[in-house]
Amino acid sequence: MQTPAGSHRGGFQPATLPEASRLLGVSESTVRRLVNAGKLEAERVLRPQGYVWMVEVDEDAAEAAPTSASADAQASSTQGPPHDGLAQEVARLSAHVEDLREQLRAREREVGQLHTLLAQAHQRLLTDGQAAGASAVAPAPETASAPSPQWESRRWWQRLLWG
Repeated sequence: MQTPAGSHRGGFQPATLPEASRLLGVSESTVRRLVNAGKLEAERVLRPQGYVWMVEVDEDAAEAAPTSASADAQASSTQGPPHDGLAQEVARLSAHVEDLREQLRAREREVGQLHTLLAQAHQRLLTDGQAAGASAVAPAPETASAPSPQWESRRWWQRLLWG
């Protein structure tokens, strides 16, 4: 699979892996697989920067391989305008975003209404607590100074709601 350095067969040109992949119209990993399978010959060459694999590429195959610009042109002409599908997807996503925005506005209105109801309920509790406290008999001075054990055993929200 590997040839001695400097010996190139007629009709073949040496190329680096990236050049060979471009000339053959395949990926670099495919060129490596072809070399490992023995379908392409390659040699490892020492250069000042390090070792480089040089692949023997058939000159006829290299000339027949389309360049990347012509391959892109052929692909775009056979697939039609590439922007049609993108425009449809953008329109679909824009409609979805607008729907989500409307849902968010509705939830914001609901949260505002819930805040209003909560404030009204809190105000009602405060006024009911004040009315209940005014009608109650004032405790004796000795019991007012020390909280009862029942008071301390209740949670803060129970004390807030039920006094």
